[in-house]
Amino acid sequence: MRIIFHSDINNCFASIEAVLDPSLRGLPLAVCGDPAARRGIVLAKSEAAKRFGVETGDPLWLASRKCPGIRFVLPHFDVYQSYSRLIRAHYGRYSPIVEPFGLDECWLDMSLEVKGFAEAECVADRLRVEIRRLFGVTVSIGVSFCKVFAKLASDMRKPDAVTVIAPDMFRERVWRLPASALLWVGRSSARRLRSLGIQTIGDIARAGETYMRNQFGKNGALMWRNACGLDDTPVVPDGGRGVQQSIGHGTTLPADVYSSAEVWPVIESLSEQTVMSLRQMGMMARCIEVYVRDGALDVHTYQARVLDPLSTSRRVAAYFLMLLSQHFEFSRGVHALGVRLCELEAQSGQRQLVLFSEPDVPMVRDGRVDDVVTEIQRRFGARVFYRGCHIHSPSVHPGCFPGSGLCRGGEP
Repeated sequence: MRIIFHSDINNCFASIEAVLDPSLRGLPLAVCGDPAARRGIVLAKSEAAKRFGVETGDPLWLASRKCPGIRFVLPHFDVYQSYSRLIRAHYGRYSPIVEPFGLDECWLDMSLEVKGFAEAECVADRLRVEIRRLFGVTVSIGVSFCKVFAKLASDMRKPDAVTVIAPDMFRERVWRLPASALLWVGRSSARRLRSLGIQTIGDIARAGETYMRNQFGKNGALMWRNACGLDDTPVVPDGGRGVQQSIGHGTTLPADVYSSAEVWPVIESLSEQTVMSLRQMGMMARCIEVYVRDGALDVHTYQARVLDPLSTSRRVAAYFLMLLSQHFEFSRGVHALGVRLCELEAQSGQRQLVLFSEPDVPMVRDGRVDDVVTEIQRRFGARVFYRGCHIHSPSVHPGCFPGSGLCRGGEP
């Protein structure tokens, strides 16, 4: 039987800031973005701020209203990454099989390291105490027989706790929880489940695989398997995933925009950034995914697969705009925007043309232009030149210019 740990650093960014500045320890604290760049929202909050109802994503004015006297600090992502690496290395003392899940979470496969769940709980508790003593932050650790339930267990008791979900008791502990607590059930899926009368994880399990597949496709079948404790996905060590499978960039706009013309400079800029990274990797993409956060902060995602692999910024931007124009209502307002290229494959000197595809000469030309832009910006800096339409565009924040580190890898 497998025994999996899921360790989650409690209030990660805020906790690390309190380590950097001990005077902040125990105070209501929020790590926030730059208000001048429309990133004035709460990125992370301390346990004390959480007790006042401050939530991730709150604008700063709302956080201040909920919690008068709250302290705001700007993020130090390089420090958070360093902490994450150090703590992950410590996990490696307990198991050689450690899979990161963001900066603050990791799965550990402890199947060969412990015998039974009683011993596993003791080991997890020892790890919890060591993290607090060595790094000054706390973790919540979930222990279970699969990754999905281990993560669910780590969320059940916070902060600084160990929770076990064993095979003989998961129905009693898990099935009464809301469906939204299950990994991979997002807000839109949770709303759809509620509209079908499915409120809890147990309701998903009782609905049956066939019904869930009919309603949600393969994602419905996955939800059903996870609810039934049938998740058998392995813990994959960091660096053991092989070829990178996607790459993307995103940004928050300085002000909401309401037309395709206003958003076009952002589309061009994000497409250039993404293709720059893609070509540096020597890859092409078979799938493009666009995500947009509207003025109400709801997220919409649109995806398309292409017969002819994407490898130029011109084609990526064209598909980007096409997906938005076909599916998104601009009257909602565009607050943030992102693009991700998926199903990557290596570029080769020869390319199989597709019947009725666009002429090959412009594609080769566009590819050469992208290569020249990438090389010039690599050698002389990201802001040496950029498209003329960006200069006076109110919708483009300086961080959106191709190659600038401000939007690197970020999602809206």
